[in-house]
Amino acid sequence: MKQLPTGAAQPHDADAAHALARLQADSQDASPAVRRALTALQAAALDGEPAVAECLTALAELVVRTGDPDAVFSWARTIFGLEDLRVLAAQHRIRLHETRAEVQPTETHVIWVADGGGFAIIPQGQHPADTVAQLRNEISQRAEEQRLAAAFQAAIADNPEAGR
Repeated sequence: MKQLPTGAAQPHDADAAHALARLQADSQDASPAVRRALTALQAAALDGEPAVAECLTALAELVVRTGDPDAVFSWARTIFGLEDLRVLAAQHRIRLHETRAEVQPTETHVIWVADGGGFAIIPQGQHPADTVAQLRNEISQRAEEQRLAAAFQAAIADNPEAGR
């Protein structure tokens, strides 16, 4: 993942920071939670790339419009989690399926196929961030199993009598 630069704001970052400052100034009669969220978003926008600052400005506009920062941040976390999940699944050729079973599993299960891809069964309604964490664990376990299998095959190739 790309490391975001920190430090002094660039000129194009100032546009987003000014937009956030304007939102904050226009929201003086807003709730304390909205004002705190706008202050945090404004500070974060100064430390990021232009695309990040634009995203934070859009989030701030939603916070002002809805008046509910918790709901906006929860929604954003879900959207970003879905994107992380989509990218991770594509990188590892894992097809994602949400279960509709009456009895729901408590975690994501992956069925690996011979070609290296997989089929993930995700509990219905599970948050994408939880699914990403569970998939990363499954991928890590699969990599360890593959490493052990390769080491075993190499040992057998070096000493054919050991496999008998």
